[in-house]
Amino acid sequence: MSNVRYRVNRLRLRFRDYGIAAVLGFSGVGMALAFFISPAAQAAPATIYVSNASNSHCLSTGPGTAISPYCTVQEGVNAASSGGTVEVENGTYAEQVTIGSTKNNLTLTGGGSSTTIKAPSTMTTSKAIIEISGATGVTVQDLTISGPGASGCDSLEYGVKVDNGAKATIDYNHITKIEDSPFSGCPNGVAILVGHASESTNGTAVINGNTIDNYQKDGVGVSNTGSSATITNNSITGVGPTAIIAQNGIEITDGAKASLSDNTVKNNQYSPQTVSATDILLYTPGTVTLKDNVTSKGDVDIYLQGVAKSSFTDNVATDATFKGIYADPTSTGNSFTDNAASGTKTGIGNYDMEDDSTGTGTLKTANTWHNNGCKTSLPAMLCLQ
Repeated sequence: MSNVRYRVNRLRLRFRDYGIAAVLGFSGVGMALAFFISPAAQAAPATIYVSNASNSHCLSTGPGTAISPYCTVQEGVNAASSGGTVEVENGTYAEQVTIGSTKNNLTLTGGGSSTTIKAPSTMTTSKAIIEISGATGVTVQDLTISGPGASGCDSLEYGVKVDNGAKATIDYNHITKIEDSPFSGCPNGVAILVGHASESTNGTAVINGNTIDNYQKDGVGVSNTGSSATITNNSITGVGPTAIIAQNGIEITDGAKASLSDNTVKNNQYSPQTVSATDILLYTPGTVTLKDNVTSKGDVDIYLQGVAKSSFTDNVATDATFKGIYADPTSTGNSFTDNAASGTKTGIGNYDMEDDSTGTGTLKTANTWHNNGCKTSLPAMLCLQ
C-alpha cells in the first residue's frame, strides 16, 4: 500500500383531551345547556402500551392501555399523540416502524435487551427497521434493534434512519446484525444513518450510549450538507479481519457536520488489503470535532480526506494495520493536539501518524500538530512538535 495515497472503500450513502360539542336548547322559562363528548375527538393517552402479539390480551384496535395494549409497535406509534410515549413491553416484534412528521416529540422506549424490534422477512422501502422521517424531538431508547435481513444482497439497509429534516435522540440501544443473510459484500447494512446525500435529504441526531455491532457496512453514517450529529459514548465494533467487505465504524461525509467524543470504535479491517477499512472515516465533511475517542485495530483508525478547519484532541489510536491517524493531501487547517497513536503494524509506508498535506503549518504541512504522542510518523518528528 502506498504511503501517500489510500483508497477507502467507503459507502456512498445512496440508501434510501376531550373534544366538547355543545348543543343548545331553549324554552320559554330559560335555557338548557347539554354537552356530549365526540368519540372522534378523544385524545390518545399520554402513554401508549404495546405488548407482544403472543399475549392474548393485546388488541389491534387498542385502546393502548396497560390492560389492553396494541399488538404491534407501528399500531402504537399510529395511535400516539405528539409529545406522547410508546412503551413497548418485553418480546420480539418483527416489523418495520415509521415515525412520521405528525409525531413530533414522541418517545419510543422498551426494556433494553428484552425488547427487540426485528427486521421482518420482507423489507419495504426504505428498508429501515425504524425510520424517523420529518418528525422532530423524537427519542428512540432502550431497545434492541436487530437484523439480519433475508437472503440476498440489499435485503436490509438500515437499523435506524433519520431523514427528511427529522431530529432525533437515539440512546442506549443495542443495534446489531444490520446485514444481509448471509453477511455479504454488498454496500448496505448501516446501523444508524442520519441524512442521505444521494437522496438530497438531511437529518439531525444525538447518538449516545449505544452498542453497535455486526453491521455490514457502517456502524454510524452522517451524510449531506445540512445534516449534523453529536455522537457520544457509543461502543462500535466491526467484525474484525474479513475478506467480504471493507467496513467503517463511523463515517461523516458530503458536507455533514459532527461532534464525536468518548466513543470506542474498533475492529474494522479488510483482510485483502486492497482498500482500507476504517474505524472513523471523515470524507469531505463539514466541520468536525473529535475528542477523547478510542480507536483500535482498524486498517486506518482515523482517516481524514478533504477535512478542513476541524479539531482533534485527546484521541487514541492503537494497533492499526496501516495508519493510526492519517490526513490526506486535501485536509487543511486542522489542529491535532494531545492525541496518541501506537502499535501500527510494521511495514513500508506504515506510520502511527501521517500528514501528506503541504503548507505553512507544522513541518510544512497544512495543519497544526502539537504535543501528540507516537513512535513513527511522516513527516519525521511530527510527534515531537
